[in-house]
Amino acid sequence: METVNGGQSTSSNVRKSKKPLQVSNCVYTSCYCEENVWKLCDQIRKTNPTELNEYYAVFISNKNHSIPLWMQKQSEDPLTAVVWDYHVILVQKPPSDKALVYDLDSIMGFPCPLELYLQQAIQSDATLKKEYHR
Repeated sequence: METVNGGQSTSSNVRKSKKPLQVSNCVYTSCYCEENVWKLCDQIRKTNPTELNEYYAVFISNKNHSIPLWMQKQSEDPLTAVVWDYHVILVQKPPSDKALVYDLDSIMGFPCPLELYLQQAIQSDATLKKEYHR
């Protein structure tokens, strides 16, 4: 069961870490997604080092350096895509649970189930012009 309230996720598949990442204790700099992900990894390294191998920094881009993402803070309308030259997210894949996405530029839950993030933030390339395919 997944609900999103005020940008916060209450998901039954969010695993309890020793010190879970929360938006309120994350360093965030707008438009510096790679720095934000690096800071998240550093925070995990310091607070939950045994879980660090569950996390992956994922770079999203294409040869045109123009990828649309929805549900982003930088958009006035979450249903309108923001076109980034690239975007970096942090994905956690615990051994016995579903994958989660940590994206401080998203208005979706933090963390957000990967499946939901793919559906709502990344969406399908099928409806996009080729220059926007990821």
